[in-house]
Amino acid sequence: MALVAVILDSSPLGLITQKSGKSPDGDACRAWMENAHGVRIYVPEVADYEVRRELIRAQKHGSIVRLDRQQSPDDFRRLCHSVCPQGQTADERRVAS
Repeated sequence: MALVAVILDSSPLGLITQKSGKSPDGDACRAWMENAHGVRIYVPEVADYEVRRELIRAQKHGSIVRLDRQQSPDDFRRLCHSVCPQGQTADERRVAS
């Protein structure tokens, strides 16, 4: 069986934080997540940051709880710079110039 991996951007990540019944897209994302057995889901740290920052700004505390609950270690894997380095960061390039 082939490994299936999905990288979530901030749009679907934000949709899964919505209350059930708020939008058809949010409901569809949550339904897909619940049935994504055997799928490794990766969340870039920047996507988590973008969604979390907006939820905090909008004071959507329930959505923050749902975001935390969705990102259990068994289902999600963090995708950060240390996991997939692409050479120098922009700051490192500026210092070198």
